[in-house]
Amino acid sequence: MQPPKRNAATNADHIQRIDKVLNFIEDNLQESLSLDNLAAIASYSPFHFHRIFSFITGENLNSYINRRRMERAASLLIHRPLESITAIAIISGFESLPSFSHGFNKHFGISPTKFRKSLPPNIEKQAFKLSNNGQIQLRFREYLCTMENLETWFNKAAQIDVKRINPTPLLCVTSIGINGIADAYNTLLSSALPLPREIKAITLYHDSLKVTHPDRVRVSACLQVDKDQKASGHLHTRLLGGGRHLVASMELELHEFEPAWVSLFIRMRELGYKKADAPVFVIHHNNYKDHPQQKSAVELCIPII
Repeated sequence: MQPPKRNAATNADHIQRIDKVLNFIEDNLQESLSLDNLAAIASYSPFHFHRIFSFITGENLNSYINRRRMERAASLLIHRPLESITAIAIISGFESLPSFSHGFNKHFGISPTKFRKSLPPNIEKQAFKLSNNGQIQLRFREYLCTMENLETWFNKAAQIDVKRINPTPLLCVTSIGINGIADAYNTLLSSALPLPREIKAITLYHDSLKVTHPDRVRVSACLQVDKDQKASGHLHTRLLGGGRHLVASMELELHEFEPAWVSLFIRMRELGYKKADAPVFVIHHNNYKDHPQQKSAVELCIPII
């Protein structure tokens, strides 16, 4: 994991252990996540683990778990409109509907029921803005053009396919904060580990910018590697889950990534798919600096059910 700048001197071994815990938390939000069990995963005493975790992430353990559960619930309320609020509470790790409703209202400033009712039919056409007191306010996104022109542009620029992607081993550096992804890639590419001759870079987005503040979003810079690749220091390995994905193959300038993602999520709903509970990601096929128009040849991938 690439730590915030204030943590630049943190020992790489600590970072690797905490990143392992963060991945475990993400995969088990619906389970009981005790301090003792998580400390054991990181091979720390509970006291030492709590201090190291807070130092690296900038949040204490309970606050981090609670925030991720709330954000998971908000995301499910958006992407699973037919799922009951009680089921979403359980999936997100809450023991009862009253405790979930109270916590959700405290975190976002609105009840889960009102939050869902406030969502327009095409939620991807709007964005969330976190106010100073943590509440979510809906606002219309300032598009590069009108929605009609956006759809025309996307239809022309994107080749849309449903693809089955095989499980893929990755070597990763994770950043907390969207602005840290460039440093994460620099750390990854400058590592002393042997890298594949043909590099395939993949950016994983663990959190949604709709419900997570940009400074708290977890993003991983990754390279596809052999399954027996070892990691050390800031680097860790993970398996990119397989399954069906809605994929948009495009050549994009930097400012076009956001409307491209918006358009792909709209297309997902139009086609009758739902987002699976897994990270979206970008497969990079070139270095945009080598492109005559400074464009990135990419595949935007949404796991679907």
